[in-house]
Amino acid sequence: MNTLQLLTYSLFSISKINQAKKMPLWKVIIYIIFLSVILTLPIAKQVFSIFYDFEQDSQKIAKQLPNFTIKNNELMTNEKNSGFIYQTNSLIFTFDPDGKRKLDDINDDLIGNTLEVAFLPNRFVVSTPKNDFLDSLF
Repeated sequence: MNTLQLLTYSLFSISKINQAKKMPLWKVIIYIIFLSVILTLPIAKQVFSIFYDFEQDSQKIAKQLPNFTIKNNELMTNEKNSGFIYQTNSLIFTFDPDGKRKLDDINDDLIGNTLEVAFLPNRFVVSTPKNDFLDSLF
């Protein structure tokens, strides 16, 4: 059985796949690499879609951001009441140079799998959703 036959059998005739036991090791490795590439395509498409959404959101946020500076570890703007919250399905961005929102408010905003990014008067916050997977990593 050659590699092309193995690919055909794996897609259209699963019962004949047991013949792969008789194949040389290098052909099996090529087949596994081929399957790995095929199986990563949907994940890669999803990742590119997420990055595209983040890029679009960041461009919209950049247009709304007023000019600001950081002096003595404090966020400063020339405009009064220039704070805003921008929310999408995957991102919540808070710009609050006036100090109207607290860290607890930022953490309470998290819904589902959203990522929270906040510019507060004296800190920059990136908050991720609480779940067991992320807890096991950190």
